[in-house]
Amino acid sequence: MVKPARYPSLVSNFLIHRLPKFCCQINRKLLFVFLISTVPPAFPAQTLPIFKQRKVEDEAVSYSCTSEAKPAAKILWTLNGKSLANIPPYSISSQILPIPRSELMRTIGYLVIDKLTREQTGKFSCIAINDAGRAIQSTELEVPCKYH
Repeated sequence: MVKPARYPSLVSNFLIHRLPKFCCQINRKLLFVFLISTVPPAFPAQTLPIFKQRKVEDEAVSYSCTSEAKPAAKILWTLNGKSLANIPPYSISSQILPIPRSELMRTIGYLVIDKLTREQTGKFSCIAINDAGRAIQSTELEVPCKYH
């Protein structure tokens, strides 16, 4: 997205110095154009377990994933490709934090299941999404019957 700085006094000095700018002349008027970039989500590290986990019924499990993007990513969770909602047995939350000395924002997504059942066996995915793109991290969970 390209935006001309028509009202430079409304843009903080901090922002002006951090944005790429281009100068051109139109009808003898000096015009500064600021490029405001977007950055697709990326995971700075593998935050979900790499190997399949094995838990028994009635145990708890919690996952978190961290994404960096501009604008901040929204975190979605799926199980076997189906979207999960923040209703029991799932507790889903997220937090958005600025990254020091960066224009990127850090989003941390959390998924907690207090009491597992066999229906939670499968592939859990954390999907970070914003206007610039998406990134996915996944892990596998096996929940065998409690009495086997």
